[in-house]
Amino acid sequence: MASKWDERNKEIYVYIDGEIVERSKACLPLWDSGFLHGKQIWSSPRLINGKVFRLMDHLDKIQHGIKAMNCKVVPSNDEFIDAIRQALIANKMQGASDVHIRIIFTPGSQVTASMNQKAIVDWDGTPSKPRIIVMPEWRGGVYSKSEKAILSQYYRRPSPEYADQRIHSNNQIHSSLACDEASQAGVAACFRKYQSEGVFF
Repeated sequence: MASKWDERNKEIYVYIDGEIVERSKACLPLWDSGFLHGKQIWSSPRLINGKVFRLMDHLDKIQHGIKAMNCKVVPSNDEFIDAIRQALIANKMQGASDVHIRIIFTPGSQVTASMNQKAIVDWDGTPSKPRIIVMPEWRGGVYSKSEKAILSQYYRRPSPEYADQRIHSNNQIHSSLACDEASQAGVAACFRKYQSEGVFF
């Protein structure tokens, strides 16, 4: 990674459940479905000269993932945009660049730790209120032009035949392992091939 930790992020504010909260105090319930089972959809646009780059493309990706999970309550794009706006204003990032915005959706909290969608309800049986989280942070370019990457020796990406690559969920463990592989090799990134019927390409 080319970027270094930015000290300003120690005092950052995040948006969660309709409120602006200090980074150190932000939390969610242990029974949140995104925490329990990775039922979390997210995307990370950048703020460039005060504008969120390709925001609607990112929101379309989020809405695609929400639809794939068959969520009972679906926030509108306007709700996401309002949450983003509140988070940026709270951090005085209007007009800024080099801001990375993590937008997160979860279907809400569960009454029991079951993977079944029917568990994502309140105790009276009504669908849980979905959770929107916005985590902006100061972050420059991720990679420099001089940095190198490798092709993973150990990890493959499931092909679109078996996994919808447009769903950006919280299931990132293999991407994280590939990232660790890059770190151990002393390079900036690690690419993974697709796997289809035993053939890598």
